[in-house]
Amino acid sequence: MLRSGFGAKTAKSISSTSAGKQNVADRGKGADSVVRSIAGDDMAVWIDADDITGLADAAKVASWTAKEGNSPAQGTDSKRPTYRVAGFNNRPSVRFDGSTANALSWAAGDVAASAQMANTIAAVNYTTADSTTSMLFEMDTYYQNWLNIGIYYNGSDKVVAGLGTSPGNSGDEASSTTVCPDINNVFICTFDRNTNPDSIVTYINSEPSTPGSQATYNSTSGTAWNIKPTYIGSRNNAASLPLDGDIRELVILNRALDEGESGRLGKALMNKSGITDMYAT
Repeated sequence: MLRSGFGAKTAKSISSTSAGKQNVADRGKGADSVVRSIAGDDMAVWIDADDITGLADAAKVASWTAKEGNSPAQGTDSKRPTYRVAGFNNRPSVRFDGSTANALSWAAGDVAASAQMANTIAAVNYTTADSTTSMLFEMDTYYQNWLNIGIYYNGSDKVVAGLGTSPGNSGDEASSTTVCPDINNVFICTFDRNTNPDSIVTYINSEPSTPGSQATYNSTSGTAWNIKPTYIGSRNNAASLPLDGDIRELVILNRALDEGESGRLGKALMNKSGITDMYAT
């Protein structure tokens, strides 16, 4: 059973910062309404396991129908993840089996039609691994390369958000917050190339994570979403770094949210999936 409020490490209240507090205007609204109000016209892709229909438990997922935007798919049967009726806090999810390397992907241009200077990626997920590096989200075939993006767990149970910044330079930013295995998480990572240096901000269950390492480079170009394929569950269509865990929901926006918006989005996604606490060192 997945844990969401107790375990080997000390739970930290989500209300300890302004980002973690629920916006008063959001009370009484459905989580999806809050997500839509924050995203506005900047929604690029939104996939939600609640929207998967017609599949039995443990059936393979060939395509994940999007609530907004285009749907990711997998043309190779052996690489398809599986649908779980109650895989995430007794809610639907898509299971990526780290032993066989599953992946879903968008073709170039299917996430956004143009280059982007700023982005936000939110992933409702968990991992069972505690000592491996595994990819949640990757744009293009090398997440640390120029103009690419990646969000992944590293071998120290920390979430890393990265973006390529200029030729030959990468801008990974590791969180200083330990992420426990078998814990339900909402990761929100914002990327903003309009600042110098590039700004990468990561939130774990609605709390901003102090970076353990900071991006220091700047690129004058936006992320080339329109010419690069994008993957979830592994690197480069199951070529490496497979996720051993579930993804329940993924939201991609064409701008960087500020702290208040990120807190609201995180809280809405947490409430929707029954997540109450975060884990911290």
